[in-house]
Amino acid sequence: MQRIMNFFERYASRLYFFIRKKTKSKLERKLMFLFLTPALCVVAGVTCIIDKFFTDKGNNNYLHKLAIAAIMKDEGLYIEEWICYHIVRGVDKFYLFDNGSSDNVQTILKKYIDAGIVDYTYLPGRAKQLDAYYAATQKAKKTVKYLMFLDCDEFITTADVTADLYEVIDSVFATYTNAAALAVNWYVYGSNGHKTRPDGLVTENFVYRAKDEAEPNELVKIIAKPRSIYCMNSPHTVYPKGCLCVVNEAGQIVTGSRIPYPNNKYNLLRINHYYCKSEEECKIKFSRGQADFEENIIRKWNEFIRFDLNDVYDNIVDCYIDRIYEEIEKYRYEH
Repeated sequence: MQRIMNFFERYASRLYFFIRKKTKSKLERKLMFLFLTPALCVVAGVTCIIDKFFTDKGNNNYLHKLAIAAIMKDEGLYIEEWICYHIVRGVDKFYLFDNGSSDNVQTILKKYIDAGIVDYTYLPGRAKQLDAYYAATQKAKKTVKYLMFLDCDEFITTADVTADLYEVIDSVFATYTNAAALAVNWYVYGSNGHKTRPDGLVTENFVYRAKDEAEPNELVKIIAKPRSIYCMNSPHTVYPKGCLCVVNEAGQIVTGSRIPYPNNKYNLLRINHYYCKSEEECKIKFSRGQADFEENIIRKWNEFIRFDLNDVYDNIVDCYIDRIYEEIEKYRYEH
């Protein structure tokens, strides 16, 4: 049954996610899928045949070169730093999906929404992450060249901090022309010994990370050509169209959510994942549950212990701290 559902998710994604949107429970969803199986089979079959013989090359003129899709909940304390850092690095569009925040995040985002930087959607409910990613893909496929699927505690950077992020990403796709998406490994940053939330930015307070060979660093996040994928099928994996594939920066084909050491490459790109922050902040984060599960799964504290790795001093994005503050101030007073 799961294989059939995966087939529908990939080749009949528009109908698949429409059904997800219209149903409220797993049982309703299964019954609806069962009832619509003939239609899903037809749509999936036609899509599969078309994509086998035709490649959607899209156009060469895009309104946005780099965009980010993210789902968030109660990120008001951190969202401006995350947005402004990525603006400084060249991102000019954010598709943000609010999974039922109870803080003032929408008020904080208003100036970015008014400026056209943020496309904001209120999307409450359980297990909405993939729905958010699918909606972002549909919005971006005609206007965005590269779409990054990140969380609000993930900051992408070039290994050479002076390099242009877009140009590095573009060069990888230009080299590996069969790639629909690029998988980039995490560098997980620990609590750095902070028990409570320190003053200042996340990027200036948390500068110790896990060793390259640490297990959490195996996980990847996706940068995709939105025209060349059907949808994300997990927070870490994607369905490419036709004969296209997912590669890492070295051109190695990636088929899952992990690239284990020593194949996790950081010569060009990396994602700084500030998973823990302080112990206080991590407890609050864990209490919110997870955006990709139907059940309200609360992470156990041993997950903090697993990710609280502080082995290597690495302040690679420190050179952008002043510019992040400047960008935050600019939006505070100009918009």
